[in-house]
Amino acid sequence: MSYRNRLCLVTDIKGYSAHTAGQHADAQRRLLQVMNFACGNAGIRWVGSRDRQDRGDGRLYVFSPRLDETLVIPRLLLGLRHALYETNQTPGPFGRMRIRVAMARGIIARGPTGYLGQAPITACRLVDSAELKKGIDAADEVDLAFMTPDDLFQDVIKQDFPGLPADEFTRVDVSVKEFSGIGWMYLPQAGPALAPGCSDVLWDPVFAQAVAAAAAAVVWKALSGPGGDPDSDDDQGWDLAADHGGHDAGDDGDNDNGDADDADSDDSDDADADFDDHDEGGDWGLDL
Repeated sequence: MSYRNRLCLVTDIKGYSAHTAGQHADAQRRLLQVMNFACGNAGIRWVGSRDRQDRGDGRLYVFSPRLDETLVIPRLLLGLRHALYETNQTPGPFGRMRIRVAMARGIIARGPTGYLGQAPITACRLVDSAELKKGIDAADEVDLAFMTPDDLFQDVIKQDFPGLPADEFTRVDVSVKEFSGIGWMYLPQAGPALAPGCSDVLWDPVFAQAVAAAAAAVVWKALSGPGGDPDSDDDQGWDLAADHGGHDAGDDGDNDNGDADDADSDDSDDADADFDDHDEGGDWGLDL
């Protein structure tokens, strides 16, 4: 078992339980599209599903330790904002989609039934916090309610990297179950967040499969560089995302390949050896 410092992200759809089964199907499909768009915008080209623990209205993503947080975090947030704007232009049976999102970072390992470490638990607690729920409830013009713990805010967001408006974050005291700490809440107004042509990923639900292949090719070419090796030490942008649906990090699920990191740590020191271990349930780009 190998612990590594990783960023994780949790999503939750507001008002999910108040809808019907048919509407749930629409919401799940659109949430997948929103997340795939956001990941593609952040240069995360592969979204794996080997450890999926879906409960329908949310998912936990644990990213590779090799990503550059100063690039990935703002691009994820911009991608989420833009994708929510796009999906709500032509809402399906579920209607307008509004989501709560939280991020946290810490040492994480893959255990027998889920991820081990405090970071996934912290992200889950933040996304379910009363403060974040009240924040989105009180702001009808908001489709994305985001929260991060104090350490991630101080290390990355407060440093004013492009796309991270630190002055728009509000400090809140959070107490959920056994978690108690400082959170920073961000409630951006709904609307387009990406200028035309500024992203390699396109929003088009009709041609999603074609866009997926094109986006994957663009990212692969950019990351391969002159030497053609996306696994070199100079590679900062690509990432492997293992997605989870249960909001408690220890929830049981289909963890058939949960020992991938253990084998990886036994065989080599490459933190991303499982990058090439693509299961059939993964998603390229905007796969619907």
